[in-house]
Amino acid sequence: MLPPGVITVTSDPKLGPLQSNGGPTPTHQLMIDSPAHNIGNNDAGSTLEQRGAEYPRTGGGSVDMGAVQFDTIFVDALGS
Repeated sequence: MLPPGVITVTSDPKLGPLQSNGGPTPTHQLMIDSPAHNIGNNDAGSTLEQRGAEYPRTGGGSVDMGAVQFDTIFVDALGS
């Protein structure tokens, strides 16, 4: 049994390649049709995501599952 608050995705999360999506470390950006959009858990109340101060954790709605929020500026780079 999983601890409370743990969310899992049982289908292909549709991640882009490991690449520079901004911030100090390479990340996998969610593809535009990823099932991981808006199903994350922000119970810790994080205001920023892995990429740093320029990247808010929430976009006014639910958070995405994963280290980074979906960012439309990278859609063309992902081949969506």
